[in-house]
Amino acid sequence: MELSIFSAATALIAAAALTWLVLRFFFGTQKATAGAMDASGERQSATITVKGGYSPAVISMRTGTPITLTFDRQETGECTSHVVFADLGLDAMLPGNATTDVELPALPAGGRSLGSRGAIRQRANIRLHAA
Repeated sequence: MELSIFSAATALIAAAALTWLVLRFFFGTQKATAGAMDASGERQSATITVKGGYSPAVISMRTGTPITLTFDRQETGECTSHVVFADLGLDAMLPGNATTDVELPALPAGGRSLGSRGAIRQRANIRLHAA
């Protein structure tokens, strides 16, 4: 059976489109979810769902204001039983099927990574920006 130039071009275009979609899904930029400021304006907070990963994966917070992150862990596997902020030296235990508040101090501008310490390394980011 002989391939026509049309069949080969169609297959090449389909493969390129599929490759682009996969790369965009796994490596594309993610929108940040903004944290909420409390009524006094002295603390900001965000809720992160832990279920096979962190959702949202990117959170935007203001600099210079303490942060409360509420982790809503909806699983019991060992891989996500701890959240680690390596640059802050913080390792917090997250009990299965429960919510846990993690308090962070006021931080300077920049990015902070959080992750799990289990066999499957999950990651999320907190972006800190001026008010």
